[in-house]
Amino acid sequence: SIQSYSIKQNVKIYGTTNLKRLNVKTSIPVGIIINELASNSMKYAFNDGIAHPEIHISMVNSDNGGVLLSYKDNGIGYDRNLSTGGFGVELIETILEQVNGTIEHKAEVGAGNELIIQFTQLEG
Repeated sequence: SIQSYSIKQNVKIYGTTNLKRLNVKTSIPVGIIINELASNSMKYAFNDGIAHPEIHISMVNSDNGGVLLSYKDNGIGYDRNLSTGGFGVELIETILEQVNGTIEHKAEVGAGNELIIQFTQLEG
């Protein structure tokens, strides 16, 4: 259903995981984060210059007992100096607080977008 955000292009979405289970209390906020990231990629990252738009999402157990979520697109990237934190960024930051998460953002103009998110599963 995430692909329905993109009317202009056929964006390929790839997902991998080694998690056996993600409980409901954790999967709902993490799903909202992934949805927000994907919708932002569909709206802003892919223009007509991107021949084969792709999104790669990986969720694996991290060394510290938490979960490591990697999100990458091969879009146009962005200049952090020109970007302003919109509602989507605030939403992601607020939700990350709920799952004791951190985010590392790697992006350059013309070099795609990559985010590394670490979080812990909530009890329940």
